[in-house]
Amino acid sequence: MVNMPDRRLNIVAVNWRDLRDPDGGGAEVHLHQIMRRMVERGHRVTWFSCRFEGASEHDSYDGIEFVRRGRWFDANYVLPRAVKEHLKRERADLVVEDINKIPFYTPLYRRGVPLVVIIPHLFGSSVFRETHPLAAAYVRAGELPLPWL
Repeated sequence: MVNMPDRRLNIVAVNWRDLRDPDGGGAEVHLHQIMRRMVERGHRVTWFSCRFEGASEHDSYDGIEFVRRGRWFDANYVLPRAVKEHLKRERADLVVEDINKIPFYTPLYRRGVPLVVIIPHLFGSSVFRETHPLAAAYVRAGELPLPWL
């Protein structure tokens, strides 16, 4: 038997992808398991991720509400705006940012809501061995401010 909380929390999760995205992987599985368990404990979860071909902007499965905006190439610009607007309209008790590519910098717009950051991996300088130098510089520059945020 799962103990129900005294108060239902409204949790906002942010990740590049969700489990239904064909390019989703381990980070999405990990976050999904955490969020699914939060739903089982009586909490409400809204997960923001990018859209993929054939995906709707709104979806729901395993008790999680999904909001998809942008595409993989512009999600780091589009999703923060979507989350910021959501936080203006809806009460949130917790923001969970899953950093597995370029961060979404939720500390800059979470509006005082407590924050949990999950970092499955960072590229660091290895990104320059993984992709084009311009793309690598963009990713690396996105990671550098993390210790201060």
